[in-house]
Amino acid sequence: MTITADGYKKAKAKLQPALSHDATARKAGTWWVAASIDLGLYDKLITTRQLGTKVEPIELGNALIDGYDMMAKALSLDTTFLRDNAGNIRLDKRGNPRFKTKFSKRIMRALYSRLLDYSSVGGELFLAGDMNRASKAWGIYCDLALSPQAKLHKVNEPDSIIGYYRYYQGLADYQAGHFADALIHFRQAEKLGFVKKRMYDTWIDAAIKQHDTILTVAVAEVAHERYGDRDSKYLRILINDRLTRERYSEASTLLQEALKRDPNNAEYHDLMGQIVELLYSPADALKHYRHAVQLAPDYATAQFDLGNALYRIALNEQQPRSDSAMALYLEAADHVERAYNLGLRDDNTKMVLARLYYLLGSDKIDNL
Repeated sequence: MTITADGYKKAKAKLQPALSHDATARKAGTWWVAASIDLGLYDKLITTRQLGTKVEPIELGNALIDGYDMMAKALSLDTTFLRDNAGNIRLDKRGNPRFKTKFSKRIMRALYSRLLDYSSVGGELFLAGDMNRASKAWGIYCDLALSPQAKLHKVNEPDSIIGYYRYYQGLADYQAGHFADALIHFRQAEKLGFVKKRMYDTWIDAAIKQHDTILTVAVAEVAHERYGDRDSKYLRILINDRLTRERYSEASTLLQEALKRDPNNAEYHDLMGQIVELLYSPADALKHYRHAVQLAPDYATAQFDLGNALYRIALNEQQPRSDSAMALYLEAADHVERAYNLGLRDDNTKMVLARLYYLLGSDKIDNL
């Protein structure tokens, strides 16, 4: 007799009281029966899909994951220690407790026969938007593949594949807002050899969201070493860290090394200007800001930094309303205005631009 998907669902509902009743809930066999129903439902849904009928990924994933939960519960109850007539646990020749199991071998065979199903179901749940269950499915796959039991069941998944799915487990955690879990799984993925740039980007963001500055910098260090020639944001994190800790010489050294590799990087020149301005003066930083703007006229941050430096130089003149000061204000306004028009519209940019318009007597101030 062939059992339909609805038949499995009815059997599952009928068994529910036994899972909560004290007498039956303490028996491994009860949970093994429950697992068999869930796995039977999963297999039936797979067959149904293969025959052309649509099956919802979440329903498919729930059947497989629920089956795992039932098997895990059965395993935890399946060990029975052998005792002597006095009730003491018997020991073997090595002094280890003697025990027997009834369902464990069948359970382990069932788990490992569906190992790859957990990885594929994780993908389906992820695409369906169920990040929590996707993470769990991929976690089951990774944990099983890494377990010493895997070799006993002739499973030898490469570390590179396990690392790939551990990364996606972390990504699902990240998407679900479970940043602490994401950090753990990204670390595990890296140890397994998954070192793609996209993981470091998400890893850094998760660390930032966890307010873990030390980890943010540590991951940025590795990412900069691997991908610093493709993305300068890692360097910015490292430099900001050095500046925050007032380790200016280290920040300067980092930049100088980066500029040797990429001398036409406008962001690097702008960062060098910021460091020079901190250490010395806006006037000393001008050449770096001008170089950045020459290399990338549409780089809003460099346009603002150049304009702001010119503005501060003019304010420090002995006669802040002199012709030379007004010429500096005019040039400064041109650069800050460009930054504003390029999309840099934070409060600081608006404030500096408003002050420049005021000093120049421009009615453009009304449009801010």
